Amino acid sequence: MSHQSPYPTLIDLLLKVSDDAVLIFSPSNKKLIGFNHKVVDLFSGESVDENLLERLFFFAPSSRDVITSRSGSIIRLRNFKIGKQYCHLEMRLKNIEDKNLGTVTIAIIKDLTQQFKWQKMQEALVKISESVASSKDLSELLVEFHQIINQIMPASNFYVALYNPDQNQISFPYYVDEFDSPPPPQPLGRGLTDYVIRRKTPLLVTPEIFEALIKTGEVESIGAPSIDWLGVPLLARQVIIGAMAVQSYQHDVRYTQEDLQFLTFVAPHLANAILIKQSETEQRKQHELVKSIFEYSPNAIVLTDLNGNFIDCNSALISLLGVQSKDEIIGKNALEFIVPEDQKRAIRYFDEIIASANSLEDEFTAMTPHGSKLILKISASLIKNENQQPQYIVGIFNDVTQQRTSETALKISEERYKLASEGANDGIWDWDLLANRIYYSPRWKKLLGFSPEEISDSPEEWFTRVHQDDLPNLKSNLEAHLSGLIPHFECEHRIRHSDGEFRWVLARGMAVKGEFGNPHRIAGSLTDITRQKVNEDQLIHQALYDRLTGLPNRILFIERLDQAIKRSKRHEQPTFAILLLDLDRFKIVNDSLGHRIGDQMIVEIAQRLDNCLRAEDTIARLGGDEFAVLLSDLHDPYEIIQIINRIQREVNRPVLVEGNKVFTTCSIGVAMANPETESPEAMMRDADTAMYEAKAQGGNGYMIFDKIMHAKAVSLLNLETNLRQALSKGELVVYYQPIVDAFTQRVVYIEALLRWNHPQHGIVLPNQFIDLAEDTGLILPIGEWVLREACTQLKKWQAAGMRNLKVSVNFSARQFQQTDLPSMVRDALLQTQLDPASLVIEITESRNFSQFEKFETMLWELRGLGVKISIDDFGTGYSSLSTIQRLPVHTIKIGQNFISQIGIHKENDLIIQSMIEMAHRLGLSVIAEGVETEQQLSILRKFHCDMIQGFHFSKPVKANELEFFLKPSDS
Repeated sequence: MSHQSPYPTLIDLLLKVSDDAVLIFSPSNKKLIGFNHKVVDLFSGESVDENLLERLFFFAPSSRDVITSRSGSIIRLRNFKIGKQYCHLEMRLKNIEDKNLGTVTIAIIKDLTQQFKWQKMQEALVKISESVASSKDLSELLVEFHQIINQIMPASNFYVALYNPDQNQISFPYYVDEFDSPPPPQPLGRGLTDYVIRRKTPLLVTPEIFEALIKTGEVESIGAPSIDWLGVPLLARQVIIGAMAVQSYQHDVRYTQEDLQFLTFVAPHLANAILIKQSETEQRKQHELVKSIFEYSPNAIVLTDLNGNFIDCNSALISLLGVQSKDEIIGKNALEFIVPEDQKRAIRYFDEIIASANSLEDEFTAMTPHGSKLILKISASLIKNENQQPQYIVGIFNDVTQQRTSETALKISEERYKLASEGANDGIWDWDLLANRIYYSPRWKKLLGFSPEEISDSPEEWFTRVHQDDLPNLKSNLEAHLSGLIPHFECEHRIRHSDGEFRWVLARGMAVKGEFGNPHRIAGSLTDITRQKVNEDQLIHQALYDRLTGLPNRILFIERLDQAIKRSKRHEQPTFAILLLDLDRFKIVNDSLGHRIGDQMIVEIAQRLDNCLRAEDTIARLGGDEFAVLLSDLHDPYEIIQIINRIQREVNRPVLVEGNKVFTTCSIGVAMANPETESPEAMMRDADTAMYEAKAQGGNGYMIFDKIMHAKAVSLLNLETNLRQALSKGELVVYYQPIVDAFTQRVVYIEALLRWNHPQHGIVLPNQFIDLAEDTGLILPIGEWVLREACTQLKKWQAAGMRNLKVSVNFSARQFQQTDLPSMVRDALLQTQLDPASLVIEITESRNFSQFEKFETMLWELRGLGVKISIDDFGTGYSSLSTIQRLPVHTIKIGQNFISQIGIHKENDLIIQSMIEMAHRLGLSVIAEGVETEQQLSILRKFHCDMIQGFHFSKPVKANELEFFLKPSDS
């Protein structure tokens, strides 16, 4: 838009303030009148001209809908092409009359593309839900799902892969492809499908991405090569069950991130639908299984009505009763097979089954049609109909005739067994698997602190007391023995004593099997091994932990480092590093104060180091005064710097031991993980090499083993190392730039600007190292040095005759965090004997005004010293008229971002003029920074700007080069 708006005020205001795209045109001559920047953003890549106007409002394709009302018209365009994208637009049109422009149409344009796509996705979900209900099985569901997907995006080549984690195998229940045939079930490999399943993340693969994955070895080429491949994981309740994918073999059919988002959106719904269909299939199988169990079970099973009349039975019952077919049983009543003396009890038994919700067991003597007597153990339960009304009774008969015959002999045997178990030192247990009851000997109960009467014969008395971490292993060992996988049962586990504490026990046993090989009993012993376990734990702790500090020792550290390397190889961990620390000159402490003092100091240092680290890190003492640190899960190399800085600060603090204040420093060697890292020993060697190099440099520092180092980490860490040495080596220099009167061009101020004269890179500007200096705290000594250097130089110039000259020094936000900042400034003024009125402290509002109360107090303290305050980059931060009035400010500086636009944008000029007028009304002087042309100077003079700074007069130069501008006559 032009600087002087030709539009009526209402239109001009609408174009400026509207959050929507606004386009204004004449409907009579189809001429474009104006538009705002939102239109440019919406039609990015398109020219906003009469051609676009014609396509939007005057061309009538079939994908165009028009709605007319009293308040205006609404036009909806579907699949409107903008660049390479097809969008859905809604345009609300309103005609207004203007005396100069005539009839004007105002169009407010909204992009409804995402809303349209959301609607399509919702429709797809509805169709998927309908498919779940209508499809008879999984195959039919996947066919219908393919049709739904194909209606929304190109998906002629589509397949679904299901993953079986137990077998680590994928299968393809649905596979449609114009080149490849459905693959057979196969182990999880390195194809694109396998990649998505392993990573559990969606993946859009173009030829370029596929080539990159091939080169890195992430995937292998399988099947016909496609142009684009798009796959998403199928996750149900955060569990991976497979993946679905589409692929294109044509260059004109390419997939986009929107296609990826759509498939990702519908994938969980498909996953849940698959689980539903699999569940339905499983239910059908269960029904067939129940039917098969009924028919082919070795146990006799019968189905009766509520009166006990036989409705159905299996072949085992026919065999048990010695009849030829079901016809001899069906229709008869159960009482016909029960001996007279048990019939009354049998009637009560039937009544109890009907009244009970649980299965009931009992034993009856039956008479076969051939006159043989059988003792039958019957377990019967009620079956209810859909209305939860009793309908049938199902009973399972077991012939226990032989078992009961031998019970007398067994009872005698058990009496003998009981006498033996009571005399044993270990606890004895005997589990009747058929009755699900366990005999616990008095000694077994005593081991847990209970009397014989306090423990029942339930297996839960044992298993509910087992530690939850040990219970799965106990049950799996029992199952393995009972199923014949292992010859003996043996398991160590913890069990809760009556005092609430856990005891370690060893459970052993052996199963007794019946004639068919099925175990019906298992017996064994329980031994208290708590003391043995405590001894083992103590031995393990002594083997893996340092006795003096309690930290892990070298053995445990190497083990954890090896685990970190293996995790990194599997890409489970972004990166990691190790630090090797050695206390500098610690031998002097031992030699002078004794080993007892030295040991106490080692313990204190170990505690400080541990406090410096994160929960996921590991610190170990390797021996003597040497420590190792494993830094896990690093996302940014700068994290290493932060931790090293914390370590050095803590180690450098004095240690008070028995009245002795002992000082020490440490040398640190750093080794970072890289693709070539193969062993913990190699990485320890690299860190050790770096640590000794740090010692060779004088100690109290760190070195990085950089044989193979990420470029960012090397650059960042080395930059800090060099910057720490720059001040002591005299590599930092102060340049000066004059600030002159805008009208007389007399030098009024000199701004001190820091430069780094790097031995390899030459002059380095502050924007390359100031942020690092602030983060590491180096800005504090550097800032103090700049202040003293500037004050000293100004004092020399004033002594040479430039008595009224002032120097401006920049102070960072980090410096204002020092509580002693006013004291430091006062000391610098006293040492250089500089008049405080000659010093201007320059602050940046955006960085300091965030903690205003503290900042305000410190500025008034500085003002009390007599120095002047200037605000740099005024107008870019948090300041307002109220804040400026509260602060002891003398000068504001308008930044280069405003000055560089002078004469280009009228609005910018008005802002600058307003800032100058506002400052003058508040009694403040104004400096314009970054003046580079005569035109900029001329306009600033017109605005009555007080002072000028910039390349138009002088770039920053060394002190001796600036003396050309500094003449006594100018002062």
